Amino acid sequence: MQWLIKARGRTTQPLTKSEFDQLRHQLDRYIQLNHSDCMDLALAACRLYPDTGLGDCFTIGVGLFFDVPVFTLNQKHFERIPSIRLYKPANYTMLERD
Repeated sequence: MQWLIKARGRTTQPLTKSEFDQLRHQLDRYIQLNHSDCMDLALAACRLYPDTGLGDCFTIGVGLFFDVPVFTLNQKHFERIPSIRLYKPANYTMLERD
């Protein structure tokens, strides 16, 4: 939504109200990652593991709620979640940070 608001507020060629509404309604058809059940899972992870950052907790919530594998180079906060599935591509070791 933030980029829509910025695009609408441009001084040159701003979006019209109908264009803005059309784009906004188009976005309404996509899955919303801030689903309340997804957020509840993220909050549970935050409470269970307070040393895990908010972004990681949100990623954990999304991964668990949608039952999708999570790709991360920092697995220490994810490996301790029993039901999370982690995605490791074949070249994972080449991607790892030092």
